[in-house]
Amino acid sequence: FGPGGYADTPLAEVLPIAEQIALALAAQGPVTNALLRDRTGLSSAESRSVLLRLAGRGELVRLGERRGSRYVLP
Repeated sequence: FGPGGYADTPLAEVLPIAEQIALALAAQGPVTNALLRDRTGLSSAESRSVLLRLAGRGELVRLGERRGSRYVLP
């Protein structure tokens, strides 16, 4: 997550942390892929994966489609 952060940490260890960050952000308002990337340093694909996994488990709800997607708490 950012310079000097988790660059050498295996992705399998980083994603659960990113999920917690996404949920914390959602408690403050809608989360976008760009916001999660900004806060975590993940790539666009990694960020999207985190958000879709949380939505798939019912922990977030996806609003909108494509570039307009945002995720909120249920």
